[in-house]
Amino acid sequence: MDWRMADARALLDDPYWVHYLNAQPAGDPLALPDLGIFYEEIAIADDVRMWAFANTFNNMPHMRVQALLYRDGQGWQGPEDWSQRKWSLFCQDIPAERVERVLLIISNSNWQRRTDRIAPNGDLRVVSSDLPCAGWRGTSSWQMVGQSVNEEGQVDYTLRGDATPTFTLTRRILAGDQVGLEFQPTAGNATWLTAFTALDFQTGHTTSCTQSRRRRSGRRSWRFVHHRGLSGETMQRQFMAGGLIPAWALLGLRPGRTSPGW
Repeated sequence: MDWRMADARALLDDPYWVHYLNAQPAGDPLALPDLGIFYEEIAIADDVRMWAFANTFNNMPHMRVQALLYRDGQGWQGPEDWSQRKWSLFCQDIPAERVERVLLIISNSNWQRRTDRIAPNGDLRVVSSDLPCAGWRGTSSWQMVGQSVNEEGQVDYTLRGDATPTFTLTRRILAGDQVGLEFQPTAGNATWLTAFTALDFQTGHTTSCTQSRRRRSGRRSWRFVHHRGLSGETMQRQFMAGGLIPAWALLGLRPGRTSPGW
């Protein structure tokens, strides 16, 4: 039987950090002998916001991957069986998920052969990130300028908006080596300004109007999505945000009308 233990490691508080189990070089992951066992303890730095373990032994016969988690005030908990999952993801910003240390235990129970090794399908690694994962707060502004024309007239319009939203995590999506974090607003306000000038082709009459409103940021009207790629030495990050323009902001933008519909 082969027993292996790696010294305790620390996930550093770098913007993005990758640790390969047993300090193996990238592309040369740990292969475990039959009836072998390996374990390694990893400390999570205070500034780490999200971390994840890539179990590339997942769904392999004879291979078992377990984890003991140490949480403040609770001590060691587990073991949890991670044998069937590729990624185990933790958001340190969420108190219920916050972990101070993790002890990974990997075993090979092939007792019939006992003469070979089982290699994983890729690097066994732990990755960490300094980006918030439970929520975001900030400011945003946008502007849309356009023109609408038909046989009756022409409307030139400008829509402007400013918001101070607070977004809260609502969903996590794991697909391959990509994780998507979806946030929706739970607090904040938005200010809308609509300005337009309408020209009636028949009369030559021109009407200009401006309207502004302030409303609470609606949960259904906005969405913020953050995608993180976990496969490389550097994190691939993408941010996307989108929202709906309130119907009242567009009222009166029909050509041929010489007065607003507000």
